[in-house]
Amino acid sequence: MTVLMEKAQVDEIPLFRRKAPLQRAVQLLKRHRDQMYKGDEDRKPISIIITTLAARAYNGEQDIESALASILSKMESLVNPDAPRVPNPVNPAEDFADRWPMPQHKYLQLEENFFLWLRAAKADFSNLLSSDDASFITELAMDKFAARVNEADLRSRLGLLATTSVHTPTQHVAQAPSKPWSI
Repeated sequence: MTVLMEKAQVDEIPLFRRKAPLQRAVQLLKRHRDQMYKGDEDRKPISIIITTLAARAYNGEQDIESALASILSKMESLVNPDAPRVPNPVNPAEDFADRWPMPQHKYLQLEENFFLWLRAAKADFSNLLSSDDASFITELAMDKFAARVNEADLRSRLGLLATTSVHTPTQHVAQAPSKPWSI
């Protein structure tokens, strides 16, 4: 036994300092879900459903933005119309969404809440990813993710001016007012 131990080799396990786009995307989706259902945790979509569907929808995208766009566009189509609705990839007979139709859980509206969350996530991430308005992004990050974003730093990263441009509407003044209708 000691001879085996002396010959045994222990390889170093590499430390990954950065998480993969799929891991980050799942974290963001769950954070969005947690904020949306804050104070109503029993009704929120469960993590295993979000994780499973995100993993199935992920197509190897190399950045978080592309991963989120791909995942959110495909998630709904990956929910089966019949049981198993969200099959366990390791044991396809197991349904992660098995509580959705259960009479004792009907009042929680689990299926409806999943699709409600998914629609909100699509809209919120689309708004977040398509905007270059630092104030809007900062407000959205706080509202939807409870994340504080330094607006000045965000402006710098987005390459925007340091000051906020305020658009003042043009006032239109009629020079020669129209004459009233005569009877």
